[in-house]
Amino acid sequence: MGVLVDTRSVPPGERFACWHEAASKIFFPLRISLGSERRGAGPFFGRVLGHRLGPVQAFRVTGDPNTCTRTPRGIRAGDPEELQLHLVRRGNCRVGQQDRASALVPGDLTVQDTSRPYTIDVVDGPFELLVLN
Repeated sequence: MGVLVDTRSVPPGERFACWHEAASKIFFPLRISLGSERRGAGPFFGRVLGHRLGPVQAFRVTGDPNTCTRTPRGIRAGDPEELQLHLVRRGNCRVGQQDRASALVPGDLTVQDTSRPYTIDVVDGPFELLVLN
């Protein structure tokens, strides 16, 4: 399986909507939002490149700061019941799940359970994450 989504392939005004829709199709139902510091900052950029490596899927996710939230509603709509490993390669982010939160910098790892609500808030961009599931 090969996946490539690059928002530069759509008109500037449609890029964030493309990103939101693509993330929910590639992974599972997610809510994506922009921080107030990003609004009005020009066209959004996001790119996902993914491959299947035997039983594992690997994705390189890059883009402008945004917040990704796994909500109870999204879990009810579709849950692969997986653990995701995230390696921060560039940028800074805050992650939270089950009353625990951490600030992550390049080189840090985190694990998210897709069956429980979580938030990944990229606060400093552009960012790059390696996601394995």
